[in-house]
Amino acid sequence: MSYSGVRVMRQITEYELLISCPSDVREEAGVINETVDLFNQSIGKINNAKIVTRHWSKDAYPQLGGTPQKILNSQFVLQCDAAVAVFWTRFGTPTEDYDSGTEEEIEELIKSGKQVFLYFSDCAVNPSQIDHTQYEKVKGFRLRYADRGYYGTYSSLDEFRKDFFNHLMLYFGNLLNGEKEPTLNKYKSNLYLKGVVDNKLEDYAVSFQTHYSESKYINDLKTKTIELINQINAINLPEPITKNIQENINIEDNDENRLPNISAIVQSIDFKKLSESWTSGIVVTPVEIAKEYKDKINLFAGDNDIILSQGFYYLGELTRQKSKFGTILGSSSSLKGSDEEKEKFELILKLEKSLDGYLASLKYFLEIDNKLFVNLALCNFGKDFDEDIDIKMYFEKGFLTLLQDLPFPDYQCIDMSIETFEYFYKPAKTVIIDEYQYYHIIPSLPRIDTTHYMFTGGKTLEQKIKEKANDFNIKRDKIFPYEIFSNDEYEVLGYNQKYLKQNTNSFLPSYLVFNKKPGMIRYEITAKRSPDIIKGELVIN
Repeated sequence: MSYSGVRVMRQITEYELLISCPSDVREEAGVINETVDLFNQSIGKINNAKIVTRHWSKDAYPQLGGTPQKILNSQFVLQCDAAVAVFWTRFGTPTEDYDSGTEEEIEELIKSGKQVFLYFSDCAVNPSQIDHTQYEKVKGFRLRYADRGYYGTYSSLDEFRKDFFNHLMLYFGNLLNGEKEPTLNKYKSNLYLKGVVDNKLEDYAVSFQTHYSESKYINDLKTKTIELINQINAINLPEPITKNIQENINIEDNDENRLPNISAIVQSIDFKKLSESWTSGIVVTPVEIAKEYKDKINLFAGDNDIILSQGFYYLGELTRQKSKFGTILGSSSSLKGSDEEKEKFELILKLEKSLDGYLASLKYFLEIDNKLFVNLALCNFGKDFDEDIDIKMYFEKGFLTLLQDLPFPDYQCIDMSIETFEYFYKPAKTVIIDEYQYYHIIPSLPRIDTTHYMFTGGKTLEQKIKEKANDFNIKRDKIFPYEIFSNDEYEVLGYNQKYLKQNTNSFLPSYLVFNKKPGMIRYEITAKRSPDIIKGELVIN
């Protein structure tokens, strides 16, 4: 416009809009540019305003001295007034600090209080074209942002074009009408460690001990063992023949009954049968109870005021017949004796197993009961989520029970210990505190193929013990996913919480376990969205 040959220059307000999209949404990037042009030709032209789009493909230039994303950030990304980000099935390429360049651009602009238009595509896609690792990252990112405000979704490009234009009008229309610039609320996370006492969060922690050695499980094992002893006591086998021999030997030499009795005993032995067994390749041995088990049973009976019958361990004439050459398939030995003798032997075997299980479980539970436990929670009292949270806790040396020093079960109770490990060491979710969710998946060692053991009777006990010990260690390492560092004065326990939304509390991966009670826990917290190192202390009562 001109008056008397003088041209009047219009002042144009210019806004820079960053386009941040992974490679699978190229069509959406084209729609964004078209929609911005439409806005400039209509709303922008009337209000002397213009939106200029920025994208790495046209605004970046060669530069050395940093990572690619850092260079883009310094060249134009962080100077933009707003951004539009769109996701479909791909999340993008990881950067130094984030899982993708798009995520870094979004986060850095949000930290600066800039507007971000965020969209997720629900358009159909051919399943064979999906990179499932990338798609899982998109879904996880979408889930995290569900609690952070509003994001748009669309099922077609026409729907996206319509929604995006309306959103540009709403946001920039307010700016052009002179209203205060609508910035995102600069909410922040607010992270602390808190003690958990009676399922409540406290500014202190409490150490406690368990009483598993007095549990119903232990009492039931003990009761079962006593019942087996009583069943064995109730079985009265005929007196052993050695007693009659001994009585006859003690008779005076001039006792005329001595020789006939001994002769009768000798005549009762079928030497022909024994000779036939040896020549046929069969070894016959009497069945006896090992001394170590007798001592163990005697000790248990004495501790529990149980009187064992005089013939408690006597098994009559029970023998085991075994081929000297073994067999290719099946058992190479068998028991020979009366039904009552076999029944008593089977009961003693059950007693040995029951007593071993009871003693091993009692020992394992007593070792746990001798430890001290502390229950803590990571809390976010802020109004925004945080992620990639690193927690470090400092303890004086000698107080903390290190991973390798946790009670380890004997083989006789290791299955129970594996099944109940989480119950012993992992806090369960409550109304106000969530469980820790980011345990590592630890693969188990491959089982040994037992096919080639067909001829040798199966795996050895040593192999079975090794496999069970590995299973236990896998469970232990999962529930205790800590890194432990040490210096001259302290032992440092560290772990990572990938994500914690606002006004949310999460238990630590496990109870903290101590050899003796520390007076205090010092901690430090660093997180992606928290610029400062958070330091604190918890007194342990």
